[in-house]
Amino acid sequence: MIKRKKTIWAILIFLIGFLFVSYEASFSEPDKASFSLEGEVRRILEEYFREKIIRDPRSQVELREMKVLDSVSFPSPPNSSRVILSPHAYKGGNIFATVLFDLENDEVKKVRVSTKADLLREVLVTTRYLSKHHQIKEEDVELVLKKVSPFHLKVIADPKLVIGKRTTLSINPGEMLLEGMVEVIPLIRKGDQVILLIENPKFKITAIGEAKEEGRIGDRIKVVNLTTKREVYGKVVDAKTVIIEF
Repeated sequence: MIKRKKTIWAILIFLIGFLFVSYEASFSEPDKASFSLEGEVRRILEEYFREKIIRDPRSQVELREMKVLDSVSFPSPPNSSRVILSPHAYKGGNIFATVLFDLENDEVKKVRVSTKADLLREVLVTTRYLSKHHQIKEEDVELVLKKVSPFHLKVIADPKLVIGKRTTLSINPGEMLLEGMVEVIPLIRKGDQVILLIENPKFKITAIGEAKEEGRIGDRIKVVNLTTKREVYGKVVDAKTVIIEF
């Protein structure tokens, strides 16, 4: 009888211990997993950069070496948050930020953060060396996700904006293309023979000339009349014609 009682008590103690452990786990584990301060801060900052600073669906920000400088706890996930960044944060690099969490009962908790922010953007880069005045072909460029500075506002991200144009300088392989690196190929090149046109409502005169400068439609270039050898200026209207100013 005594052994039976001891066995029963042992079983009861085991069951009580098992239920106690299970009870603690059922409340503590979800609470720990429900809110990660560093993860929430990262999400908030990435969203802030994307919507307030980058504002470009082809770009993204990468936050590295993040350190949460304030140790705070929350009784429950915050209702909303606000971000305060230093004025130079749009440049990227080492930045400091303050995230303000709005809690219930108008309570606000402040979390300071230090991190490194890299701006990644889909841009056009050269696939090989391009010499000055090279006419760009489709195989000369490719789109890649690359770390850029917000100062590179003139980075080109559309192949249609460069294919068929020419380079204004020599460009190394893998270099990002900026707007100033490409230009429309001139319709008239220096040394081309052109038609010089002088006209008004009463008369029209043409002559053969030579371009002393290259030009595109609308450009004002220097030409020489091959008959009179006189240098004059005119406006390019097509690949063969220059209207002379008088």
